[in-house]
Amino acid sequence: MLCLVTNPTIDRQIRTTSVVLGSVSRSTHDSSVPGGKPANVARAALAVGVKARLLALLPDQGASWYLARLEEQGLACRSVGFPGVVRQTVILFELGGRTTVINGQGATVPPGAWQHFCEQAANSARTGEWTVISGSFPPSVDRHQVDQLVTALRQVGSQIAVDTGPAWLGWLLDHKPDLVTPNLAEAHAFLTGDKATEQVETGSQALPRAALAAHQLTAAGAKRAVVTAGRAGVAWVEPGRQGQIAGLDVPVASPIGAGDAFLGGLVGQLESGTDFPQAVYWGMAAASSAIGQWVPGMAQAAATEKWHAVVTERDKTT
Repeated sequence: MLCLVTNPTIDRQIRTTSVVLGSVSRSTHDSSVPGGKPANVARAALAVGVKARLLALLPDQGASWYLARLEEQGLACRSVGFPGVVRQTVILFELGGRTTVINGQGATVPPGAWQHFCEQAANSARTGEWTVISGSFPPSVDRHQVDQLVTALRQVGSQIAVDTGPAWLGWLLDHKPDLVTPNLAEAHAFLTGDKATEQVETGSQALPRAALAAHQLTAAGAKRAVVTAGRAGVAWVEPGRQGQIAGLDVPVASPIGAGDAFLGGLVGQLESGTDFPQAVYWGMAAASSAIGQWVPGMAQAAATEKWHAVVTERDKTT
């Protein structure tokens, strides 16, 4: 399992009682985590027994810190470096439960560095193995360059899993990825062309809407689609089969990275040969474990197994 970190970030997590715009506040706790959705995916895959390899397109300022922290978490990451500063993401957690995320854009990538990254991705990928493309791309990377990356992976024979925002999802769907896993807001934004600010709350009838979106994404080119709908659960579609899994009532420390943890558990199980519907259950279990932690995607093996047992036993009796 290979995870491509195309736009790495340092997550600055700040917990505070409340945020008042235009005022000075003081945190109750703050921490820094090597981030980017693929890093979260790789952390979650560990909980289902799969150690993903990471390849990062990494600006040189902040690179040593980023790589060292991943290594401390048990993750192996190779990098293609270029001049620049690793972007930062500010995550504000308020005592009342509201979470605000401010994403940095990322450094400008020289064409030569992108070419080298594509070559290294192709060299790192393996025939039949899953490669995860998730998160954002740096602002300087255009559609032609994304096509270049996916084409290089396809030539190796890698299976491709995609979880990107609506701005890039269409580009990747043109390559008929083996799996896409957007959340409901991302899927809605892509399918309707409504690029308004992404909302965290899923709204009413979330699961039926997720099921419809999953069908629409397969019609748009994905071989398999899973649409996550927060507390409501997930809906999935693959050739000849479809399903929905209602959400679990799980204690939440942080919702950040829940979708990434889902993808890590799902693809980790697919890499191990698990049948797709059962792998979706493992994805939900990994996400349920991860949201009980502050580090995005940091699912725990024991908790993942517990939540998997809970959700599969529940659905046996319903």
